[in-house]
Amino acid sequence: GLDSYKALEIIKLLKKIAKGHGTGGNRVTVIATIHQPSARIFGELEELLVLVQGHTAYFGPANQLRSYCDTMDTQCPPFTNPAEFFLENLMESKIDRLRVRDAWTSSKRGSDTK
Repeated sequence: GLDSYKALEIIKLLKKIAKGHGTGGNRVTVIATIHQPSARIFGELEELLVLVQGHTAYFGPANQLRSYCDTMDTQCPPFTNPAEFFLENLMESKIDRLRVRDAWTSSKRGSDTK
């Protein structure tokens, strides 16, 4: 595994590549699986896909995950990593997984991505 510094450096490098640096200006899509991202790594993400039991629970701007948590009647405390908060609450069943999946499916963005 990577230490947190190296993991952050790799994310920053991937972000540069995605924006066309080092690829002749050609933007590319970067897809990565990140387990338990640190707050600093999470801050580097632009788009985020969260799956729950194989179903989309959230897909959108990473910086809007905190406000999405609020719509699930569970507020992410200030200075808390939203990704960690969302996943911990899902795993501990503090947020009903089916409710999250159904809320996403019925949301405007969720219906647009089917």
